[in-house]
Amino acid sequence: MSSFGLFRLERRSKPPEFTLDLLICICSSIHTRVADQKIPPAIRHPRQPLNPPASEEGTAVLYSLSTVPPHHALFVGTGVTSWLGYSPEELIDTPDLWRQLIHSDDLPRVLADMELILERDVCDNAYRIRHRDGSWRWVRDVVRVVRDAEGNAVELSGRIVDISEARRALHQLAQSEQRYRQLVELANAGVWSVEPGGLTTYVNPQMAEMLGVAVDEMVGHPFALYLDDANLALAQASLERGQQGGAQEFDLRFLRRAGDELWAHVASSPIFDDAGVYEGAFAVITDIGPRKRAEEAQRRLVEAQHAGALRRERDQFIRSIVENITQGYYVTDSDGCFTYCNPAIAIVSGRSVEQLLGTSAFDLVAEEDRARVAESYRRWTVEGAENVTIECRVMSHTGRMILVEQTTQIVRDAEGNVSAFANFLRDITDRRAAEDALRQLTVRLRSIQEQERTRISREIHDVLGQLLTAIRMDLRWLEKHSGQPADEREAKRSEARLTGAVKLVDEALRSVQNIAADLRPGVLDHLGLATALGHELGRYEQRTGTACVLGTVPESLKASSDVETAVFRIFQEIMTNITRHAGASRVMVNLEAQANLLTLTVADNGRGISDSEISDAHSLGLLSMKERAQLLGGGVTITGAPGAGTTVTVQVPVNATEDGDH
Repeated sequence: MSSFGLFRLERRSKPPEFTLDLLICICSSIHTRVADQKIPPAIRHPRQPLNPPASEEGTAVLYSLSTVPPHHALFVGTGVTSWLGYSPEELIDTPDLWRQLIHSDDLPRVLADMELILERDVCDNAYRIRHRDGSWRWVRDVVRVVRDAEGNAVELSGRIVDISEARRALHQLAQSEQRYRQLVELANAGVWSVEPGGLTTYVNPQMAEMLGVAVDEMVGHPFALYLDDANLALAQASLERGQQGGAQEFDLRFLRRAGDELWAHVASSPIFDDAGVYEGAFAVITDIGPRKRAEEAQRRLVEAQHAGALRRERDQFIRSIVENITQGYYVTDSDGCFTYCNPAIAIVSGRSVEQLLGTSAFDLVAEEDRARVAESYRRWTVEGAENVTIECRVMSHTGRMILVEQTTQIVRDAEGNVSAFANFLRDITDRRAAEDALRQLTVRLRSIQEQERTRISREIHDVLGQLLTAIRMDLRWLEKHSGQPADEREAKRSEARLTGAVKLVDEALRSVQNIAADLRPGVLDHLGLATALGHELGRYEQRTGTACVLGTVPESLKASSDVETAVFRIFQEIMTNITRHAGASRVMVNLEAQANLLTLTVADNGRGISDSEISDAHSLGLLSMKERAQLLGGGVTITGAPGAGTTVTVQVPVNATEDGDH
């Protein structure tokens, strides 16, 4: 009896308990039996043409048949009697006997092949035939056409072999494999087989259940789908070591479909064919999650015992920090009710910490934002978020609307359910106002640029265009009369025309110089800030009639190009504001450089600026001046009183640059 028969499968109410060694032995036995069992290929597939194995030569019986259907026997070897029970004479004298002995299930196939024998030249069949004692034998029958020199068929030559023992061995092997497969599929451990490329060739139902998927979803797919990068590298390294011929044991963390993890112990063995070529590996996988959780719990217990005092000190230290920070910090339960808040939250709400505990944190949110914030909390809970940030408005107890940026950490329990929300609040009202002001300033600067382009375009068209047209008319007149004899009267007219053209050219040059100076005075680049201020002040006085005085200026000023440009542009903005709003008759300008600090002071005797105008966030001209100074690490101070004039003081580091270097 085969050793496979030692295992008897019985129906049980639950899978049998198999040890790891037994499962490895079973899987190894299946592979070894399949690899070692030498079954002729023709037995595996009865229609596959192949010569009989050499080991079967002694049992072969030769015969010959007529080429004319139904192909009666002409000769039968004597060996047929030993395994069929009939003599050669009986088979030759009774033409239909052989057909009567073939199994009824196999006869149609055999007859169909024999009808085509003359076309194919060979017929190779395996079928069952009845012995004289009534038993059935499996035979392999190979018939070939024998032809003469002209290619005419003269007879059919056959060779028949008894393959009953080989077929019985194959049947026993199939039964044994089925027994082993049932044992593996009922095992309480996972069994996984992969090919060299990593594709799954077999898993038992227990393995699929451990990962929360179906068997069909795993077979034919890479095992890497169920491992993260670190564990995949560990598994691949172990399989590579296994190719050297040794079994491997290691722990792996698999990824289950549900999103959680499966800790398992893997015992793998390589698979080699008869030639020693690596064909893959199989592994027995046992769930060690309970053991891992117990180890983790033990580790945490030990850590807690050793770090209890340290944790209490740390918690006290953190609490002292949270209690004293100006930012709001609070914790709520999963329903959004306060379980803790620091004094900063209490100050905003106008209630004490004790009064807030147990109340809903959503009550502090402005009514317009409350539904949106509540929906965000619900979404975070469902989506499994951990750290999120949201902006909303909070109404303080004084009635002031505060814009806050809230950073929330979602705290979950071991099952992944939300247990608390820890929240930090930061007041961003001033920051948002500054951002809005900056956006308005950007729009203002673009508007100024467009206005300046329009002014320059108009000046070029109206002034330069008219001058050049007049010059062109004078030159055309001179061209027309230049070749004609001229008396004294015509000569004087030509001279007057030429003189007028020269004056027009001078006016055009002055217009070009004024336009260039408005864009960027060349004196600023060549002679420095002090001279440029004096030049611009002179132009302003000439243009407006306002008395202007340039007071103290440094004898030698060495400031960075960024500083000179920024101070000059701020000065231009100041003079523009004086023209538009001050109604002044006198302007006094001073420029000083002391202790690496450049100070520009401009004072007028106009109507005076009010405090509300100074603090107006929509005054883009003032914002522009302050932004320019702040980019250089400086500032602008404006003072004034109605009827007493206005004074603007600009201070920036001498060597500052707009990239922040001082």
